[in-house]
Amino acid sequence: MPARNRCPVCHQPVHPYAAGCPSCGADLDEHRRGRAARRRPQVPRPRVSREGGELAFLAVVLALLGLYAPLYGALFSLFVVWHSHRNSLTARRNVAIAGAALAILDLVAPQLLLPHI
Repeated sequence: MPARNRCPVCHQPVHPYAAGCPSCGADLDEHRRGRAARRRPQVPRPRVSREGGELAFLAVVLALLGLYAPLYGALFSLFVVWHSHRNSLTARRNVAIAGAALAILDLVAPQLLLPHI
């Protein structure tokens, strides 16, 4: 008889669909759930965090300010860099540095980014 048809405690034969052992009363369902959990480790699914959405929104706002109002975009980006650095928000700081670079580039050489405006 296969091992799955035996009680894990007393090793007596049991029906494959039995909820408990008729000999010793062991809970076979709990044993099956434990065996299934050991067999398939749970891997967390990737999900978009709230921080990712906030970073995307900040990147869009800084890009629009940097392209269409570069002076205000540079000032706002540098403020966000300062605030994020003081609060150890590394990803937000890096996005703001990119926004500041875009705004300063648009201030120095506006014909490079938007030549048609």
